[in-house]
Amino acid sequence: MVFMSQLSLQEYQDLTNHADVLAEDGFGEKVLRLYDGTILKLFRVKRWWSSALFYSYAKRFYTNAEALAKKNIISVTALRCIDIPAIKRTGVIYQPLSGANIRDVATRHNHTLTSEIIVRLGTFIAELHNKGIYFRSLHLGNIVLTAENKLGIIDIADLQINKKSLPFGLRLRNMQHMRRYDKDLALLQCDQNSVFVDAYVAAADFKFTEKQVQCFSHLLNKT
Repeated sequence: MVFMSQLSLQEYQDLTNHADVLAEDGFGEKVLRLYDGTILKLFRVKRWWSSALFYSYAKRFYTNAEALAKKNIISVTALRCIDIPAIKRTGVIYQPLSGANIRDVATRHNHTLTSEIIVRLGTFIAELHNKGIYFRSLHLGNIVLTAENKLGIIDIADLQINKKSLPFGLRLRNMQHMRRYDKDLALLQCDQNSVFVDAYVAAADFKFTEKQVQCFSHLLNKT
């Protein structure tokens, strides 16, 4: 069970004093870098009947980080869950991954990805699916090439971890999340449309039919 410590408004202000705001929206701050380099991600309950009242996204984030570590998937290290009633927020403090997300990696290389990186991405996503991980926030901005030259994931509040390898339907549905980002699809193609899909299929612990492979290829073709 995840312990969530409750902070007063003053304690929250002391915690976030001199913090850098990394993300915010119309409702206020969402992600802050604290003085010690750790990250505070804040969550709000959007509806009074939301399940987040009983199992907050902060707790989900924390437990997901622990579960990913047990499956040897690189991700952030969750340190602490907090509740701040005065601002109607919960939060999780975590140690971020050092490195750059794949979109930033592409930006640094003239908005392209090497075939080697594309192969590694296909292999990595297959590994997630092999280990039963359905990552709802799957896109290249949430996959990080770490300082140790390994791949990991961030923004992990919304994922599902199954005991068994994902079936074809869930694999395809998870890939559909990437369909929403034209720039990501363009990076994965890089004039070699089959590289990503071939790498994914080769690394998957699933025997795909030719028609199923074609489904992946069609889905990830931005045209």
